[in-house]
Amino acid sequence: MVSVCPSTVHWHVMLQDIFDKQEEFYTKNGYMTVDKNLPPVAGALHWIHKLRQRIMIPTEIIKELELS
Repeated sequence: MVSVCPSTVHWHVMLQDIFDKQEEFYTKNGYMTVDKNLPPVAGALHWIHKLRQRIMIPTEIIKELELS
């Protein structure tokens, strides 16, 4: 059985909170908050890419730790 580190749980809750706030803003206003120098679609794609990186990098580190 794999034990879950408290910081991992905190990290997951933080990402879920970021996603939920952006989703709530989009539902209420009809657009996402993005960097001011990007067009709306490119900004949304960039935001999703950054969120994915926040998920993937720590996940890869955890997988490596579990293998060793």
